[in-house]
Amino acid sequence: MNTLIIVRHAKSGWDNPDLKDHERILTKRGKTDAPLMAVHLKHLLAQHNTPPEIIISSSAVRALDTARIFAKEFGIDEQAIDVRPELYLPDVSTLLDVVNTIDSRRKCVIIFSHNNGVTDFVNYLCGSDILNIPTCGIAIINTPVWNEVSQGNCTLAAFEYPRKIKGDV
Repeated sequence: MNTLIIVRHAKSGWDNPDLKDHERILTKRGKTDAPLMAVHLKHLLAQHNTPPEIIISSSAVRALDTARIFAKEFGIDEQAIDVRPELYLPDVSTLLDVVNTIDSRRKCVIIFSHNNGVTDFVNYLCGSDILNIPTCGIAIINTPVWNEVSQGNCTLAAFEYPRKIKGDV
């Protein structure tokens, strides 16, 4: 069994109207939530002794900055982050293509991307009915062999997000 972790990027802002959507940066809240969720994820994964081996991220600034924060927490060199432009605002098919090409020797992988794609993808894989994965939300999914991941053959092991962790639900 493999572990796929889907993370929606942390909160970003629209403060600078000159920035294109792809270039948006994390807000103060995003810079606070990302380390909180990285630590939380590290504790969850430690219970199962499954640290992430690979981090794959959208090329958008907000997603890559979130991935870097998580990489630091897990002791992964940020230069090792696999940046994929196709993960910027992806659909389910694009996310599935990325997952199906993961090296079969890997047991735990984190993907950082965007909504609506990440919510749709988690629901597609797990048959879940999550309405929205909020910013910096995390879905931990148990999967079969990477090239066999498809609709309905995965299990949602956990769904965590900052407000839930902070007790603001």
